Amino acid sequence: MAPSVSVPSRPSRSLEPHLRSALISKLLSTSALQDLNNTLLASCQASGWLDAVRDRAIQLLHSGECHTYGQVMASLQKESKGRSTGNTVAGRLAKGSYTLANGGSKKVDVAIPKTVVEEGRKAVKMALDRIVVIEDIG
Repeated sequence: MAPSVSVPSRPSRSLEPHLRSALISKLLSTSALQDLNNTLLASCQASGWLDAVRDRAIQLLHSGECHTYGQVMASLQKESKGRSTGNTVAGRLAKGSYTLANGGSKKVDVAIPKTVVEEGRKAVKMALDRIVVIEDIG
């Protein structure tokens, strides 16, 4: 196993380029990134988030609000961050509901669920705990 990456116990706000590069290299040399990907994918699937995003993308296309992949992605990104896009379908969704063609309404939340974020945080921490050595700069 390659040596661990040493980081100061009180790093600056962002990692220095050489530390960032060392961390990425170390992560790439192990199965850590694949493990993170698998954890996040399983968590997204279990939460139903992937289905919600797919359903919302279909709604955007069927409603005529979006016509291209780029437009769908831009709308989904805005909605996932809770940004209103005015009095459009996306704006109404960001406020909590979407009216379906049959007159009913369906709430679709495309924000990444907190459970997925928490699982991702834990997985990243575990991956880093395996490769990072904290140096006491006392």
